[in-house]
Amino acid sequence: MTLPPFTAVAVAIALLGASCAKEVRPDPVTYAETSATVVVATIAHARASIGKSIRVEGMAHDAKLSGVVISGPVLIYCLDVPSWPRDLIGKKVVVEGKLELSHDLEAQVGPDGARSAGTSGPVFVIRKSTRRPAP
Repeated sequence: MTLPPFTAVAVAIALLGASCAKEVRPDPVTYAETSATVVVATIAHARASIGKSIRVEGMAHDAKLSGVVISGPVLIYCLDVPSWPRDLIGKKVVVEGKLELSHDLEAQVGPDGARSAGTSGPVFVIRKSTRRPAP
């Protein structure tokens, strides 16, 4: 069976248009590697980004040890932020810096079994960050 000339041309144009369609890429907020900065939005992204420059967009909160940024399941201590300014607490911020997995903040157990204050295990940290309110 042959198609009428008009239909055959329309099908050819549709196929040509589909083959030239723009490539679909993941949303850069959920995962991207842009220039030298990796965008972190999951624990897997964070683990894969240890030692790299990262960008995380999340909520600013204060913890006993420092200011933190929380993005979904990822909590990152910003060690150069003793506490967030009041107007940013609970608001979305963008933080950039070199991501580390640190054992330095873990609670210590003394010879008598007493535990010091600290985290229950290793934590993600950025020691020198740049930060700003999220757009």
